[in-house]
Amino acid sequence: MNILWQAVGYVAMITIILSFQIKKQNAVIAVQAAAQLLFVIHYTMIGSFSGAVLNFIAVVRALLLLSGNRYLKSDISKYIVMAVFLLSPALVYKSFFDFLPGVAMMINTYCIWSNDGKKLRISQAAVVSPLWIVYNVINNSPPGVLTEIFNMTSSIIFLVRTRSRKEKPIK
Repeated sequence: MNILWQAVGYVAMITIILSFQIKKQNAVIAVQAAAQLLFVIHYTMIGSFSGAVLNFIAVVRALLLLSGNRYLKSDISKYIVMAVFLLSPALVYKSFFDFLPGVAMMINTYCIWSNDGKKLRISQAAVVSPLWIVYNVINNSPPGVLTEIFNMTSSIIFLVRTRSRKEKPIK
């Protein structure tokens, strides 16, 4: 059964990787939300409930970002989502390590809402992915580790490639 659990994670990982090939930002968010739903299943199946809860919240965050409603995309929504990411691991607490991805998702949310591609990628490479990697190693999620290595590598390549030009806001 463990093979099935990991297979779901690998499908989620492939979905995330494929999302980087999409040009329209809203389509990227939608495809990544689908991958996050797969990670909800993966983490639930391996008993990593903090990862499952955080990925479910990430799906809700994606829906907020995709909505045309300016109130749902407001700063107050951003801070509410950030607080939920930070506090939700307490609901399924097993160890201190459950809070690492919560902190990562809080930082990631702040950067996503900033519409600053450079800030988003710096935070991904320096904080978000490393925290998720620690969580994934502890919770035996090789697809989670590989996904974050891909995210870090992709972010670093982007930063190196664009280091001499000013980044435009994400649209």
